[in-house]
Amino acid sequence: MKTKDIITLLGGLVLGTVGFQMCFLAESVALPLRIIGFLGFVFFIGGCIFIVAKLLQLGRSHRQAVEFNDQGILLAANHLVEWKDITAFTPLKLQGTRFIVITTRDPQHDIAKEPRWWRRMMMKQNYKLTGGVYNFTEFGTHYSFTELLDACNEQLSRHQHPNT
Repeated sequence: MKTKDIITLLGGLVLGTVGFQMCFLAESVALPLRIIGFLGFVFFIGGCIFIVAKLLQLGRSHRQAVEFNDQGILLAANHLVEWKDITAFTPLKLQGTRFIVITTRDPQHDIAKEPRWWRRMMMKQNYKLTGGVYNFTEFGTHYSFTELLDACNEQLSRHQHPNT
């Protein structure tokens, strides 16, 4: 686990604890602040549980969150984006978090073929916000952001021009 992952978990636990105290332990807190405290508790502790579950899932399968193979790039060990569909990897920074956006040949087709409605909605929002349907960070990998972006571009070049 990387230092950034540990800091994220600790921050979520601290903010979740503050939310818990606002909601359940402080009688003198006004109702709107208690509601905010409850929502903060649920959001931050839920986020921590999600992060730990993902790390455990990846750890048990000995997989990384982003893997390369001959067919394409495997995201979160369950979604393959094929090399033939990828046109570029673009770095993007939103609110202090760096993402790698995968630009595909036909984003509307990628959205339409997703069977789960809530994933389609997320993909549409990703496309509006970033210009790509898929994006990821270095979270859950053994790469730094720069190393991951370089590896993505190297793999894309290798698979688009196999004889070079």
